Amino acid sequence: MPEASARRPIRVLVAEDSLFARSLLVKILESDPQIQVVGVARNGLEAVELVRSLRPDVVTMDIRMPVMDGFQATQLIMAENPTPILVISASVGSEDLKISFNAIQAGALDIIEKPRGNLQSGYEKLGSQIVRRVRMVAEIRVFRHISPRLQRPIVWTPPAGSRVGAPEHVVTIGASTGGPSALLAILQAVPAGFPAPIFITQHISEGFGRGCAEWLARNSALEVKVAEDGERVRASVVYFTPDRGLLELRGKWEVALRPQRAKTERATIDIMIASVAEAWRERTIAVLLTGMGNDGVEGLRRVKALGGRTVAQDEKTSVVWGMPRAAAEAGVVDQVLALDDIPQALLRLASTPVR
Repeated sequence: MPEASARRPIRVLVAEDSLFARSLLVKILESDPQIQVVGVARNGLEAVELVRSLRPDVVTMDIRMPVMDGFQATQLIMAENPTPILVISASVGSEDLKISFNAIQAGALDIIEKPRGNLQSGYEKLGSQIVRRVRMVAEIRVFRHISPRLQRPIVWTPPAGSRVGAPEHVVTIGASTGGPSALLAILQAVPAGFPAPIFITQHISEGFGRGCAEWLARNSALEVKVAEDGERVRASVVYFTPDRGLLELRGKWEVALRPQRAKTERATIDIMIASVAEAWRERTIAVLLTGMGNDGVEGLRRVKALGGRTVAQDEKTSVVWGMPRAAAEAGVVDQVLALDDIPQALLRLASTPVR
């Protein structure tokens, strides 16, 4: 795709029922000379039909539309004509989020807030983010995606001799592009009573972190929550890094959150994993899932240096085999596993008594 992008613009289909929002999105996208809007759809059904005829490189998908919503349209597009889809959500705090993350589960690659304001002002920052995300997802090769199946929790009995009470291990997971669906697959499969706390940093557009945690909580037997500064670490609880915050630990048993030093600083996987590893040392289990770049590599390196265990998602099941590949090539990964095999591996590692 990068070579193709150099030869011709990225061809984008905009699916949006509001005339004003459509006009704004088209203006934003066509401000980049490497992007060409080849069609607009007023509802999900039109989007499905236009994907069939136009074969765009990317679809920007509104969620609330008449005739057919964005979730249903995403399901059909990914089953019939797989195309990179960027979800454009009107709200970060409404029922739209549930539908938006269902669209992510159905194969959409990323999510970002819909621009507001008028055509002259108030949208520049978000507009540049939309352009950047469109360019990013255009580079991702997608495959046919049939309606997602629900994972059944692993049947699990605590091993004989295991202690009830304080956990002996901790799990820390980093993810980026494609991460929400991968996290869902893992958290649906791990059973209630999972014997370790789980810490997650997911790279996601600002404002969507809490919605992602709530969506995961609705679909998991574990308690999934946005981490709070000062709270005590407990087994069977999933602590999600909040928007505009960095998750660390104070000792083994207390969550520590600190604000990002600058508006441009991301919720960094390396910082979370390294902090957990310093506290839990050889009892740390670190996982790096699908995503672009190399965030998490130094965190896994620290885990290995302190005697912990590391896992990376394999290329075949990753939406983007960027972070896991960087970690594997750096020699800091103990196991490279298919996504469906990761929950069982985590359960096995977290259930192993420490001698």
